[in-house]
Amino acid sequence: MKSLVAALLFAYFSISCGNPKHLAIKGFLDLNKPSSTSATTTDSCTTTAPANPTGILLTTSTTPNKISITWTNPSDCKLKGVLIKRKTGSIPSDINDGTTIAANSDNASVDDTSVSTATLYYYKIFLYNDASQYSPGSIASGMLGTTSIIQTKVSDNSIVVDGQDNESAWGSTSKINFSFSVVPTFADYTGGNDLNVTGYIRFAYDTNNFYIFYHTDDKFLRVDNVGAPWTDDSIEVFFDFGFNRTALPDTNDFHAIITPRSGASYESYGKGTGAAWGAWTPTVTRVSDTTSCTLNTDADTDAGWNMEIKIPFSDLGVSGITAGQIIGFTFWVNDDDLVAGSGAQHYFRWTTGTLSSNPSTWGILQF
Repeated sequence: MKSLVAALLFAYFSISCGNPKHLAIKGFLDLNKPSSTSATTTDSCTTTAPANPTGILLTTSTTPNKISITWTNPSDCKLKGVLIKRKTGSIPSDINDGTTIAANSDNASVDDTSVSTATLYYYKIFLYNDASQYSPGSIASGMLGTTSIIQTKVSDNSIVVDGQDNESAWGSTSKINFSFSVVPTFADYTGGNDLNVTGYIRFAYDTNNFYIFYHTDDKFLRVDNVGAPWTDDSIEVFFDFGFNRTALPDTNDFHAIITPRSGASYESYGKGTGAAWGAWTPTVTRVSDTTSCTLNTDADTDAGWNMEIKIPFSDLGVSGITAGQIIGFTFWVNDDDLVAGSGAQHYFRWTTGTLSSNPSTWGILQF
């Protein structure tokens, strides 16, 4: 026994001081102590209805026809099941309205294979507990050939436009991750092997404004083609607030191209005329964060850049947003690793088949 104690003391004093090591050796010495009973987790759904699911995303396939829905269940609730209702023409009003797509399941995804082309489907997702108490229901909409995102409403002034998404308001929104492979024949960089474009985009809104947060892990940041921001590292966003899905941009359609650099030469805005894109001068608030990057040089490897954007609803032709409202939306990521005008740029579309001047090919945002 003495030799064991001596060995333990030697081991303890041979390790450099520090709380983690002290706690580790203490835990070893306490092995023979009786263990305490772990705390019992309280299920908040035992006597009250579950909260609505969050992070809802709809994706589609046409081979075969399918709308896939994923979501996140509450972490503090032991569900008995999930009920999903679907309708065309309007949102299901309650658990008895519409066609049942899923029931008696506690999963966080479902595939709807009984869908047709050119049809907008409205879904409502209800969670319920053992007492058959249902959540209010989360609304989602989708049609084949599009991707749909359900946006998060945040408290007014809870998002500070500073190029960071570290506020709790942003934390309540979902990250839409992307990863695009660069076409090998275009991988003609002068500074290294940046063979894909990865990152994420987030959306939120409050009473008066629409917010976008964009992050990319771009390793070579380049903004050097003055007057042509679509050929530089940038993000393009498109809105169809009328959701009339016309073949050409009309007066309900808006387009913005934003690069990490500020100034009129490094951004571009457009509004539909009914035949093409015309002029638009919104009062956009935007802040980029490029602190881990060196612009226009391949001598180093950058750590990516952020862009945070606020657009007043009034500049988008609407006074506000109602719950369940849907709009057409898509975004493109532009990746430039070439000196100005030296070759083809790389651009990536959120929704397969998207055409920048054809709103009928865009995806969907739901409020």
